[in-house]
Amino acid sequence: MPDAAIAKAVGRPPFVVKKIQNTLRRFSKTHLIQLIEDAATLDVQMKTGIIEPESGLTLYILKMQK
Repeated sequence: MPDAAIAKAVGRPPFVVKKIQNTLRRFSKTHLIQLIEDAATLDVQMKTGIIEPESGLTLYILKMQK
């Protein structure tokens, strides 16, 4: 999809879409899927009280940097 179409669909300016796309190119598809799955797991853990939100987000950010 062209940047303008993506920007319209997500309600953001085209320059934001382009910046995000450039950042995402540094990640493999497999890694991005794993990060999304990890985020979903973390969401459940925070909502059920298994992990404190601040600790969970800190660990998630550290994992993203690997």
